[in-house]
Amino acid sequence: MKKLISASLVFSLFICLMLPAYASPVSDLSVRDPYASGYSETLSIDNKSYTFTYGLTSAGERTVSISDESGHTDIIRADITATTFYLNDSFIASIHEIAIPSKNINGVLSTNDGWSNPVYHSDYVSWARGATVFVVATAIGIKLGGTVGAVIGACGSFYAMCIGGTLDWYTQYNIDNGFDPKLRTTWTFTSGNDDVYGPYSFTITR
Repeated sequence: MKKLISASLVFSLFICLMLPAYASPVSDLSVRDPYASGYSETLSIDNKSYTFTYGLTSAGERTVSISDESGHTDIIRADITATTFYLNDSFIASIHEIAIPSKNINGVLSTNDGWSNPVYHSDYVSWARGATVFVVATAIGIKLGGTVGAVIGACGSFYAMCIGGTLDWYTQYNIDNGFDPKLRTTWTFTSGNDDVYGPYSFTITR
């Protein structure tokens, strides 16, 4: 816990740059399901490496194990509905579905080249005061079915500005090749002050 909280101080120094000093965010993942496959990725933060390993509990809950160079490990776990998130079994964030009109980000969504019509989703996400960008990115990544690396660059621009907001996203499938269907997720975050961040996008192989 202390490792994650201290990391937030590092990130606050880079907020004005919009993208903190970590590895470039991943926009395309050549893995079918990072949680079911046990996918692992390493992000560099202020010249320190953090390894994120994805998994599932026996009950089907998504988990992310975060290890630093010293071998210290923190675990973030979502409940089975991916609405409540725990850091080392202590509550840290929640995400709940809300009913609001679709946000107009269709202009950046293409249905060419085999992409299906987009399906809209909307949730309200909130996190405990003092939560780090790791925590926020992990919660959003779990909810969207992506990884921390796929969303952390975006989260770095808003996580320290508020403790919650609206998460809107569209999902699209592409089965053109018939063998490796892909899922593209395009999302935005809207703070309580109506500041909109995004749209951002990432694609995973299904």
